[in-house]
Amino acid sequence: MAELIAGLEMIKYKSPNLRHELYYWQRNAKNSMAEVDYVSEHNMHILPIEVKAGTRGGMKSLWIFMREKKLSFALRCSMENFGKFDYEDTLDEDALREVRICPLYAMSRIPTLLQENG
Repeated sequence: MAELIAGLEMIKYKSPNLRHELYYWQRNAKNSMAEVDYVSEHNMHILPIEVKAGTRGGMKSLWIFMREKKLSFALRCSMENFGKFDYEDTLDEDALREVRICPLYAMSRIPTLLQENG
């Protein structure tokens, strides 16, 4: 249900003059299924968005996606407060990855959070 609400909110805050599509990523490697809830774009860069219904939950699929695509920034929408955390990916030459947290109730603020990233 949280993923559905997040998707509808993302569409709601986009330009009404264009038809918008929602995309996701799924990996079906043998013994290694992974999925990122939404994949968008911001400033000509790929933006993975992980949605969680609560305040907890691992993000193994997100880390796999970011590692494979050499990304350093992602968004997590959940019941947590605004925030961010950095993750040092020891499986990818200690690459530093940043995840911004946006509460589900405040998804209208995503553009502001993305502007803070540049």
